[in-house]
Parts: sequence; C-alpha cells; structure tokens
Amino acid sequence: MTGGTSRSKLMPTTWNGRTLPLLFAAPPPPPISCEDLGKLDFPVSFVVGQDTRAFYKVVSKAASPCLPGSKFIEVPNARHLWPVQNPAAFSQLVLDFLNDR
Repeated sequence: MTGGTSRSKLMPTTWNGRTLPLLFAAPPPPPISCEDLGKLDFPVSFVVGQDTRAFYKVVSKAASPCLPGSKFIEVPNARHLWPVQNPAAFSQLVLDFLNDR
C-alpha cells in the first residue's frame, strides 16, 4: 500500500464498490403496510440514538405505532453506531427489554 494506508482502512470502500451496483440493480422491496406490521406476533423494540441522523430514524418512528405493544426508545447522547460504541449499555438495554417480556 502506498502512503502508509493499511488494507483494513480500504475495506469499507472496496466493499461498497462491489456491493452498491448490486444493491441498486436489485428490484425494490415489496411494500409493507402498517396493517402488515400489526400482524407480527412477537415483542418489538425500536431503538435509535438521539443524535442519529433523521434519515435512519424515519422508518422506526413510522413503524412503531403500527405494532401493538412495541417500544420506541431514543437513547440520549447516542448516535447510529451506539451498539458498537457502547456495547455494555446496549447489552443492558437488550436484557432489560427481554426481562420485561
């Protein structure tokens, strides 16, 4: 590698370069209605970070009211990668959710 760039730093770019054309060539996913979501028969929790970009929150905020008994949780001072950035707190949140069931 030139300029001291490690291979691991190039992997995300390489991965995207190989997969994005396939993603954009795929047919669109089937539409899912609120009624469809309401048929799910298991506990669901939607978790987003307070500082997550709005783009990523839109789907969770829209889907949560469609599922009876679902929880929408916004984690204070957290971003989209919060589970990776604070795995202990994320694990505790998951355990709390499971223990409430």
